[in-house]
Amino acid sequence: MATRFIEWGKRWRETLRSELGEECQHCGSARDLHFDCRTPRNHNGRRRRSITERMVFYRREHARGNLQLLCAHCNAVKGTRRNFEPPKVRRLQERIRELEAQLATGYLSNN
Repeated sequence: MATRFIEWGKRWRETLRSELGEECQHCGSARDLHFDCRTPRNHNGRRRRSITERMVFYRREHARGNLQLLCAHCNAVKGTRRNFEPPKVRRLQERIRELEAQLATGYLSNN
């Protein structure tokens, strides 16, 4: 029975990651991703809880619009702050994607 709950938790973790875009929402990295509450919540020992209990918590926060994916670096920089401005890296990566899309379509504007 415990295995079933562990598998359920793993499936929900993958579902949430997919819904949140599977990349850091600040810098765009896809490595070492962590769930993070936009507005910090009291942990109440959540780190010591099972994957099932953590996923129930994260599903609830996602439904409230309070969940994001951050890479380990951005999560450490954010800490417990509520208003975390994305670093310049994310804006640069977005611009690179725009330029790549323009190159792929054969159109490149001088912006």
